[in-house]
Amino acid sequence: MSETFKLKVPKESYQQTVNELDGELERLEGQKIKMRTILSRLQGETFSGSDVQSTIDVAKETLDRVEKAYVKIKSQRDTIQEYLNSTETDASTLQTNVSHIQDELPDLFK
Repeated sequence: MSETFKLKVPKESYQQTVNELDGELERLEGQKIKMRTILSRLQGETFSGSDVQSTIDVAKETLDRVEKAYVKIKSQRDTIQEYLNSTETDASTLQTNVSHIQDELPDLFK
């Protein structure tokens, strides 16, 4: 029989992870812009030849990898943020419910 273990992770750890992922997303966005600039220059009329075409192909592959990494990290970041938002909503709902119960308790004993 297997047992399920739950680790209690502080909310601050999740927020720190979101912040770090935001930094990584900014870095990747900068890389995407640089790669697009390089591709634009290489595809201009200034350069020609098979070596340039090979360089263009490598730059396109690199841009594709950067874009895929961006999408994956963004998805992970959004999932963590949604979890944080849901815990805040759950905590608020719980507090509201407790307040309503506390307000109604005196009426139960009348």
